[in-house]
Amino acid sequence: INAEYMGNEGGPTIIAEPVHGTPPHLEGKKIANPIATMRAAAMIASNLLPNLNVQYFLETAVKQVLQEGVTLTPDIGGTSSTDEVGAAVIERFSALLSLALEHEEVFRDG
Repeated sequence: INAEYMGNEGGPTIIAEPVHGTPPHLEGKKIANPIATMRAAAMIASNLLPNLNVQYFLETAVKQVLQEGVTLTPDIGGTSSTDEVGAAVIERFSALLSLALEHEEVFRDG
C-alpha cells in the first residue's frame, strides 16, 4: 500500500502531502486510495491543534479499516470507491474520538 505521506515544518508553516503525489490517470474514476491524503491532513491538524491526539486517532482508524479488509480501494485488493474508503475511515475516526471524549482521553498532556 502506498499510503505514505511527508511533512515539512518551518516556523508557523507546515506542508504535508502524499509522497506519491496525485494520480491524474485515475481522475473521475473514484478509485484513488485516499489514505495517504487523510494521513497528511491529520499531520496538519495535529500541528494546528497540538493538544489533541488527531493523528493518533486517524492512524488508529486507518489501521482498523485496513485490518478489517472490507472497505479497500482496488490498488490494495478491494472494490470500494475513494468515497467509501474515506467514509469508512472517518466513521472509525469519529467513533474513536467520541469514545475518547467520553473518557476525557482526547487531550495530550502538556
